[in-house]
Amino acid sequence: MPLAILFYAFCVKAAEVDARLHADVIRLLETDGTKQYWQKNLKKVVDQGRAEVIQSCPDCAPAFVDEWGKRMRARIHAGDFTDIFARVYEKYFSDEEVMALTRMMKSRSGAGLPPAVKHRVDSVMPSVQSEIGGGIVQLSSKIGYEVALEIKKEHPEYLRSR
Repeated sequence: MPLAILFYAFCVKAAEVDARLHADVIRLLETDGTKQYWQKNLKKVVDQGRAEVIQSCPDCAPAFVDEWGKRMRARIHAGDFTDIFARVYEKYFSDEEVMALTRMMKSRSGAGLPPAVKHRVDSVMPSVQSEIGGGIVQLSSKIGYEVALEIKKEHPEYLRSR
């Protein structure tokens, strides 16, 4: 029985650490402007997606593209993108590293990162950026594809026949 209690205590402690890390990552994303960027630019991102639909689907009528944009704006949220950043940061950075990054972002004096944190950031940043980019593409593609399938099913008349 003591082993079960020890395992439970370990799990509770891990959840507390994860919750603290998550909260600190969200604070970093607010401090560095990531959260605000997605809130401000989500419509522009969907509009870029609409342009890609127009380019990649010559058989799609303008009504299809309009409906796609409307549904994408309803289905995709700024928090979805922020969550991608958070998951990747939580994977690569410790809470201490996240807090150092946040302090650096908040610093008016331009104070840099401690050398160990700077080295860590420099060494993992290519992977961080790659995973964030991949997550954004995966999310956008998945929802965009689902929306396109729904529209094709509900409105076959939105597809021009050749």
